[in-house]
Amino acid sequence: MDGSDTFYKVRLNDAFKQIDIVEHCSVDESIIPYYGHHGTKKFIKGKPIRFGFKLWCLANSGGLLYHVEPHCGSSTRLPETTYGKGGSVVLGLAQHANLPKGVKLYFDNLFSSVGLLDELTRLGYGRTGSLRENR
Repeated sequence: MDGSDTFYKVRLNDAFKQIDIVEHCSVDESIIPYYGHHGTKKFIKGKPIRFGFKLWCLANSGGLLYHVEPHCGSSTRLPETTYGKGGSVVLGLAQHANLPKGVKLYFDNLFSSVGLLDELTRLGYGRTGSLRENR
């Protein structure tokens, strides 16, 4: 048990590894509503659920999770890469879930960059992501 891990009681990723990996997977953020007091609770202006815990999720096309990482600011357990925070999330989740080559990943413009798309191609993953004009 790591004393700096505030989410150690709810780590479920070992159980998620029992799920068979399918060809199509998505990466997205998720919010668990929470209105109490906690150091890692987030406020996100303009969202339907404004207060809660933010999670990075890798799921299959049926919605079953393969890997979840809580967003804890600078202590998030995903490696920093040259592809920005979003790229770090996509690459980190794919690495932690041990995705085989050939899996197709889908994500939105929060995660996308041209460099990330090139890196995923180099690693042997299919990829689809929306891009912003200014990235």
